Amino acid sequence: NDVSIIHFGSWGPGDAYRFPRGLTHFLRGRQDGFDVVHVHNYHAALIPWVAALRPRRLVVTQHLNDTPHSRIAALLHAPYALIGRLAMQSAGAVVCVSSAEQERVVARLGVLRERTIVIPNGVDNSSLQRGTAAVDREPGLLLVVGRLQPYKRVEDAMSVLAALPLHYRLAIVGDGPYRESLESLAAKLGVAHRVTFAGRATDGELSNWFRRAQLVLNFSQAEAFGMTVLEAVAAGCQVVCSDIPA
Repeated sequence: NDVSIIHFGSWGPGDAYRFPRGLTHFLRGRQDGFDVVHVHNYHAALIPWVAALRPRRLVVTQHLNDTPHSRIAALLHAPYALIGRLAMQSAGAVVCVSSAEQERVVARLGVLRERTIVIPNGVDNSSLQRGTAAVDREPGLLLVVGRLQPYKRVEDAMSVLAALPLHYRLAIVGDGPYRESLESLAAKLGVAHRVTFAGRATDGELSNWFRRAQLVLNFSQAEAFGMTVLEAVAAGCQVVCSDIPA
């Protein structure tokens, strides 16, 4: 449909911090030729790079939850704060995925409120419900979905499981650096035989997990939006989640 898509390779530590090869050079000679340059994620090193090129109109979607995902990330946040703040203030528009995130952007980063707009995330109901209507919910099946990081507080779900009758089980869908610690905790709490670490899941597999679960738990201490809560509700699940602004 007359849309050109150009792929750039990237390099960097892990999957969270990636630096595109050749993109800066590509934009440098063309920044006045685009109506909009749209970049995602405040913590992405790409945002200051693009802001320095001063494109005609830079639009940034934040995904800012204010909680570092690791100790290394926490160390990087301090020197990045000034650069990131200046980059955000130079943007023509900042898209926030929730009102809670908008308040953080205005208060913490000094972005003018009139330059911000809230556009919530969404889900495709049909994809979450397609082909799963015949799957019965399993009594006692608790479900946690998300990247396994300390701030997600999956260990709280395990503590809940340990206090419940033996017919309750916990399925954890997702992966991450905290998995080994969670597996050790499950053994320590004596619930390892009642916990399933399902790892990463395809969209179809995730839909089936949502349709099977009696209850979805999300005890995250910080989120910009909380996508898995919306997905769970769209799939008809009952949800218990932490009381945070997002």
